[in-house]
Amino acid sequence: MTQIAQRARTVDRDEARVDARLRAVTRELQTRGVGHHHAFGDMVDHLADLVLGGKRLRSLLVMSAWRTMSDSDLNLGPALDVACAFELLHNALLAHDDVIDNDDRRRGQPNVAGRATADVVDRGATAGGAVGFGVASGIIAGDLLLSSAHRLVSSCDAPGDVRLELVQVIDDAVVAAAAGEHADAWFGLGLEESDWSRVLRTIELKTARYSFQAPLRAASILAGADQDVRAALDEIGRRLGVVYQLRDDVLGVFGRPDVTGKSAQGDLREGKQTLLVAFARTTPDWARVSHLFGSPALTDAGAEQLRTVIRDCGALERVERTIDAESDAVRAIVAGAGFVHELDELLLDVLDRSAERAA
Repeated sequence: MTQIAQRARTVDRDEARVDARLRAVTRELQTRGVGHHHAFGDMVDHLADLVLGGKRLRSLLVMSAWRTMSDSDLNLGPALDVACAFELLHNALLAHDDVIDNDDRRRGQPNVAGRATADVVDRGATAGGAVGFGVASGIIAGDLLLSSAHRLVSSCDAPGDVRLELVQVIDDAVVAAAAGEHADAWFGLGLEESDWSRVLRTIELKTARYSFQAPLRAASILAGADQDVRAALDEIGRRLGVVYQLRDDVLGVFGRPDVTGKSAQGDLREGKQTLLVAFARTTPDWARVSHLFGSPALTDAGAEQLRTVIRDCGALERVERTIDAESDAVRAIVAGAGFVHELDELLLDVLDRSAERAA
């Protein structure tokens, strides 16, 4: 078996292990829901469906990075628990994010709030009451997942000092995500313009910290890596998160919905403060279409006008250059860090996947 095939097989095994552990965690939540009101049990069932979907980016980043820095499977249990904790954290933030954005769907299906709303409408609830119940369900589901993520890490079978470090990593990631989400909501009010530096800072807090920096930091702690390795991975993780989110923002405006699975109008209708908009707003052309941005009544034609201005004023090109610059910086850090070859390959593969996702 070639080294590439063997690595792919290991990733497949780890993905199966993560799925099995997540099923066990969600089954435990479902069991603990028995005996409470039936609506709570329904909500926990919906929550389990949310957790068991998705791409497993964060958990597999933990597992793969840990494997490249560790010479045995002796710590597989703690690594698996920490990897799953990041999946729980991710889904907790998604549940809360959907509530904040008034979204009732996720991954093409009704999310926790959407399913709870539909359930009580079917039972005869008023429209307003049903929406309020859906919002409450989304918030509570996110809270349960946050608690479960902390519990997995704090009870993992690792030495006490290692557990404390891992709990701190998770806690720091939650605080950063909360600060980034709150900044996003603040700038969405239009009371204060969000320039390019603020957009990038929000991305680092809201996306990079918990999706890339924290998983890599946790993997390095589990593997007992030295401080130089941890510092290099921290900087790489920050830049990977920026690349990932900037590409996501571009796809949110210029991507093909049949390929990406997400609307190419949602960000424009919502008035999402992306780097595309921060750059476009500084040009004279933006005045012609600014009234369309953030309009709940945005039409296909209006969205196309916004895309045309964002493209023609050079904002799209500037974002692409930023993605290229951040990608080059990651490659330079990897080249100079002296990591083992397997870790180099992993990080560059994650970079390529983040920068060149389907259009």
